[in-house]
Amino acid sequence: MSLIGSACDTCKRRKVKCDAEKPCSNCRISHLSCEFRIPSRRRGRKPNKTLKLPTNRDNRVVVASLQTPQHCVEQPHTSLSSPKSITHGVTTVSSQPSKSAIFQDVTRIHTDLVCVVNGLLAPRKVADLIHDCIDLFMQYLFPNTPIAHEPTLRAAASLFSHDGYAALYSHADVSDRQLQLRYLRPFTLITALCAFVISVMPESLVRLQDQLSAPFLQSSLAMLGLYKSSDLENPDSSSLNIRMWHSAASQNMTGKPGAANHYHGEAILLALRLRLHDETALHRDSVAESKLLRLSFWLLYCADKTATVLETRPPILNNFLLNSDFTVLEYGSQEASLLDESQKHYDASFERRLLIGFHLKRRVWSLTSDLILGIKSYANRKNSLANKDVESLKLAELAEAYMVFAGIVDEVPPWLRYIHADSELTDDDTAKYHRACFWTQRSNIMTVFHCSKLVILQKCIHDNIPSVMGLGESQLSWAIRKLEIAQDFLYELKIVPFICFKVQGETAVERIRRVGSILLQLVHNSINETITAQAHSIFTQLLEMLAKLDSRACDELDKEKT
Repeated sequence: MSLIGSACDTCKRRKVKCDAEKPCSNCRISHLSCEFRIPSRRRGRKPNKTLKLPTNRDNRVVVASLQTPQHCVEQPHTSLSSPKSITHGVTTVSSQPSKSAIFQDVTRIHTDLVCVVNGLLAPRKVADLIHDCIDLFMQYLFPNTPIAHEPTLRAAASLFSHDGYAALYSHADVSDRQLQLRYLRPFTLITALCAFVISVMPESLVRLQDQLSAPFLQSSLAMLGLYKSSDLENPDSSSLNIRMWHSAASQNMTGKPGAANHYHGEAILLALRLRLHDETALHRDSVAESKLLRLSFWLLYCADKTATVLETRPPILNNFLLNSDFTVLEYGSQEASLLDESQKHYDASFERRLLIGFHLKRRVWSLTSDLILGIKSYANRKNSLANKDVESLKLAELAEAYMVFAGIVDEVPPWLRYIHADSELTDDDTAKYHRACFWTQRSNIMTVFHCSKLVILQKCIHDNIPSVMGLGESQLSWAIRKLEIAQDFLYELKIVPFICFKVQGETAVERIRRVGSILLQLVHNSINETITAQAHSIFTQLLEMLAKLDSRACDELDKEKT
């Protein structure tokens, strides 16, 4: 027996008993790396060294301070106590702070975050990490969530430079609320993005995720709290992005849907207030802003369709749009690039390709949701249908809808079908960058498609209409079809570079969990030994994938299995 006195890292995450061997028996069986790097938790009362969420006291936001020494933060070139003026654009304000409540809270939020992150990253600085997060977002997350304007993100990162400190502090105390929002919003936006990126990236790309993601999320929430009423009265695309990134970060960090659904629900309500489903309401002076609002709406729409299919939460947007004019287009009449075209990895067609893939995924979820709702409607009205001819007509309509859904996989563009065969690129670094983007998007589209296909089959069987998918009444044929779809799903997981699936976060985990749960039903409701053995084999491989993803869903499936 090993003398190591604690469980290995993998067993700790999975919360299973470890024999502390090197490697332990669990890792040896699952063919996983067995390491002992995570320190054991200390017993006793924890010291108060973490940022706390803002609380309402005396009708204003109060932000907890870390009580860290002032010298831990790099000071801006212009002293906050200096009577000299700071010029930003055409506006000149005095750098002499009035010590108002909002000024104190802004400086405290900013200072606390910088102190915590600099302390963890030393000798690197918080600005270095923020620029890394922007790079990682654009490569791995933008393909599936294209709701960011890269130049705006890089401008927001400057708030953590010397000059940025001074600009943020001086504008925190001005009386012009719109001018104030110009500085508080970018801080909230960039810290929300960092929380999202850090929460989902593997250790190989961002170290200390557990210690870094929470301070960024808490700082972003705290800063939003300082101007939330003004933000609700004057929302823009950043208002939606911030809340969607808060939702994703919270979901990835906790594995729990409560807070994540709340933040996401706020984004949906803002989208409805802005009437983003109406094409005429999308016009803005900035073409880039119009494009961001359009893509933000489509992403919210896609998320609501996902909720309908997987039944993870009640849909909000879909129910509203049933009684409303839905005129928003996929693309606007005018286009502006969301990418920083000075970056060497981009060319004229790259963004267009990513958006084609994004809208293909959206249509997969939309067709699946419509088909699921159609099946539910048919099942509820089956007994009240006038005659057999009407019933047959409704079934034929559902079968036609399924054929349209099944055929959408033929629309996968060639750059996503044959990722390694892209001969247009001559620069190796650019080709590698594009492949990572396309693999991330392809694995998202294809695992969504196969998971949706399995959910549709399960629903058809439940409502006794397997003929919609061309199946008879034989339970063996149902089981065989489930195994075929699950094999296709597993194939996509095996061919994609691991990091390109890992970065999809808890939403990707939910797809694995859903497929795994259906396989478990096959194992428990054995039809024959061959079906049981194959279902168990696929399920075990999915469980191993969940262990590598370091997700709480692994524990849930373990409990179901036992």
